[in-house]
Amino acid sequence: IASNDADRAFYSMFAEMASSKKWLNLWIASIESVPVSFEFKLIYKNKAYSVKIGYDERYSKLSPGVFLDSFTLKDSFLCGHSEYDFLGLNDKYKMKWTDLARTHYRYWIFGDSSYSKILSFLELKIISNIKN
Repeated sequence: IASNDADRAFYSMFAEMASSKKWLNLWIASIESVPVSFEFKLIYKNKAYSVKIGYDERYSKLSPGVFLDSFTLKDSFLCGHSEYDFLGLNDKYKMKWTDLARTHYRYWIFGDSSYSKILSFLELKIISNIKN
């Protein structure tokens, strides 16, 4: 979240908005007052969404992210949330908690104008190949 100015600005704005709507649910695990992992969650319509997680690499042998996940999942079920969504890809650590996953699709819709055709080419042929 704080790795660069753009991410820091985005998540600060996002956290303020989510907090104002009472959706924000932040978790931090610490060892002797030193933060070692965090989870940025949203609670919306009785469902928990894990937006962003992270941990301090210096403590990776202790698996602080997995440790914190165990608490956030337990809390979610104790609070009666109907669902806990890890969001994002089916990362290996997520699949240790469940064998269920949703498939998400991305659709692009472009008009028939010359401008739309240029945008389509740029996005689908150039930008998406750079990202991969």
